[in-house]
Formats: sequence, structure tokens, C-alpha cells
Amino acid sequence: MGPADELLDPRRRDLIARLSRYMENPETDSIGWACLWFADLSTMEDLIKACEQNPPTVSRHISAALKKNDQRSQAIRAWASARSSEDSGEPSADEESDTEEPPTKKRRLTSDPCRAKELCEERDDEKCVLTGCTVPVEVVHIIPRSLGKGEEGLGDFWEALICYWSPENVSAWKEQVLDPDGVDTCSNLMCLVNVARRLWELAVFALKPLSLSEDKRQLEVQFYWLPMNRYRQTMPVTAIPSPFPHNLSSTNAGYTTVLCNIVTRSRISSGDIFTFKTDDPVGHPLPSMQLLNMQWILTRVLALSGAAWVTEEEEDQ
Repeated sequence: MGPADELLDPRRRDLIARLSRYMENPETDSIGWACLWFADLSTMEDLIKACEQNPPTVSRHISAALKKNDQRSQAIRAWASARSSEDSGEPSADEESDTEEPPTKKRRLTSDPCRAKELCEERDDEKCVLTGCTVPVEVVHIIPRSLGKGEEGLGDFWEALICYWSPENVSAWKEQVLDPDGVDTCSNLMCLVNVARRLWELAVFALKPLSLSEDKRQLEVQFYWLPMNRYRQTMPVTAIPSPFPHNLSSTNAGYTTVLCNIVTRSRISSGDIFTFKTDDPVGHPLPSMQLLNMQWILTRVLALSGAAWVTEEEEDQ
């Protein structure tokens, strides 16, 4: 298993080729292209069946949905920009005003940003979960805070995802993100050293969730460096992506950055497995498997498409 086995799947290549035959113009931008290469196979199969049953009407709809469009671009870029621009792990001024409430009441609010941050720091022992460093460590959101501020204004984000991922998957993600407790919960937070946080925001690496122990005290994730690609405005949907390297020990494309684990005194490399632990799965829960899975998929879309690096000017050219 590697960082992007989807790109090597012959069944996926066949489905994309079949789907392209129903498109009026089988081209899109690299964001739409990357979404297809990481989409749920069942979703693509459903699209093909719909085309076969009602070719003219559905083909026009599919062409419009899969070609370059602002809705999808804004949705994926919203994921990238939200992580980098506002996800500081610190509550805003408005949120800080809530601290005037009585302490007993405040402790009952599981979505209180300050309390969630404290719980995360206690769970992770104020250390970066990857490097083991204690300074400078930041509490970061797995899912950006802006995506958990209610459904209003985020309809385009979820609508864009439903074109590529099954309703079951999108509903599960949506339920977690829009949970009444919000995204400011311990299960949506991790401690990372500042450089690791920035690399994660830029989709330079991703964390693949592997397993959660039955008692929910241990969570295994796998680390993968991701290739740094350029955004492309136009490209065939059938273009075969280059496989993601599975043995990297640093960033690529001439921008060399490494992460080191201070315990093992070694570079963090693709394929390394990390075990996150908690002594209290109820009061200090581990990161959510559902949220990590959403992060795993969308971060790789960012990496393959180059969307994390593109400017609005480049996208509009």
C-alpha cells in the first residue's frame, strides 16, 4: 500500500475513460482532474449508468459538472485557504468573550475553543505528535474551523464533494463537521510543531488513518510526503497522473525540507507509522477517524492538483 494507490488502479482508469466519452469536451482543470482520480469508484459507476440510461440529458449535466467550474475550484481552494489563513488553533475575540461564563458552565461546553485546546495539549503532552518537539508547538485543526460554522454559505463546498464522493461518505463527513459540538473539540485537534503545521497546510504531507484500537486508546496513522505539483487550467480528464513516490524522506521539486523525530533521531519518511495515545478516550478523545479520512482524501487532491499553491490570478488566467 502506498500514498496514492488509486492512481494505479486499472479499474479507475477504465471508468474515467468511459466517463470521458459522455463528456461534450473531456477536459477540465487540474482540480477537477484530481478529484476524479481520488473519487469513489461507486460514484463514477453511478454517473456512467445514468449516462447509459439517458445519454443526451445526463451527458450535458455531467459535462457541466466535471469541466472547470468556479464552484468546485472555490470549494477545494476553501479547504486549502481555510487551513492556512485562519486555523491558528486559537479562539477569536468573540469566542474568547465566552470565558466570562462561570467555570462550571464553561466546562460543560464540549465545543469551547479554549477548553478543547487544553484537552488536546494534555492528551498530546504538549508535544508534536510527529516530531516529539515541545517548542514551538501549536494546536491545529484537522478540519478548518471555518467549515464548522454552520451550513449556511458552505452549500457549494458540500455540493462539490457530492459530485465525486458517495452520499454516504459526504454525509458522514458533514455530520462530523456540523456536529452541534462544532470543530473546536479535542477529536478535531492535534499538536504539531510549527513547520509541520505549515507543510500540512500546503499539502506537502498527509496522514493516512489506519486503525483505532477497540478501547479507543490508540490510533495508528501513516505518514506520507506528497509531490508538489503545478496547477493546470486545462487538461484531459484521461491524463494519467504520475504515481506518488512511496519512499520519500523529504519534500521534492527542489524545495528540500525535512522533519526529524527527536526520539529516534531519524528523518520522518513516507510509510512511517505513528501511534497516537490517550489515557482517557472519553475526556481526551483521539483524533476522529472520519475527520482524518476526509483530510487524507482532500489533502491528496490538493497535492495532485497544485491547488494549495495556485494564486487567484493564475487560476483566472
